[in-house]
Amino acid sequence: MFNRALRPFTTAYWAAGLAASWAVAAGCTAGAQEAPPPMVLTDTVEYCTHLQHLILDRPVRPPDVNRLFTEGRRMCEHGEIRRGVSRLRSAIWLLHHQAPAP
Repeated sequence: MFNRALRPFTTAYWAAGLAASWAVAAGCTAGAQEAPPPMVLTDTVEYCTHLQHLILDRPVRPPDVNRLFTEGRRMCEHGEIRRGVSRLRSAIWLLHHQAPAP
């Protein structure tokens, strides 16, 4: 069934996996700081809304940012979440990297 030459390697991998699962079960990682729960940032209507609020918080927005904001909001409202998020993130990037108007 198994090649005898590979048996030591398969046994070693099995033993390493078993030892790792025991370590986790025994709480060996208890000393490590607990990481905050992951936050899903893309492909949700909530994230679209969050990005829109970041843009709307700015009192003055350049025309390019307004155009991207309008497109992104429309796409999010019509279910094109990924494309809408892309437009909104581009608008935010422009807000942070565009030189202020004189």
